[in-house]
Amino acid sequence: MNPIEKSSPLNLIKSNKHFQSINGKKVISYGRSGKFSGGVVKTRLQQKPSSQDRGVVAIICWNDGIQSNVLFLENSRVLVWINKVEYGDKWYWDTEGYLRIKMDRGSQYIFN
Repeated sequence: MNPIEKSSPLNLIKSNKHFQSINGKKVISYGRSGKFSGGVVKTRLQQKPSSQDRGVVAIICWNDGIQSNVLFLENSRVLVWINKVEYGDKWYWDTEGYLRIKMDRGSQYIFN
């Protein structure tokens, strides 16, 4: 497993090469309901008038057929929608250079 280039998701959109690096990455989610895996199938820039709503959207397709939409915001906040339910908390880079999400309900996502 190679870590994703260590930069904020918004910096990834500054060059096509970096932006494309999120596409196709494997995602693992650990939580109370178990361990799930999937992959990032699409990323796009979300531009809104308010800087609080701007970021990079990653669409994850999980192996069980469920789809998640993840919005990485500039302030290290993250919003995740699964089956029309919204979750959130923070994204960060771990010491090995992997992008992680720590969710408000205890689950974690690892992008590798």
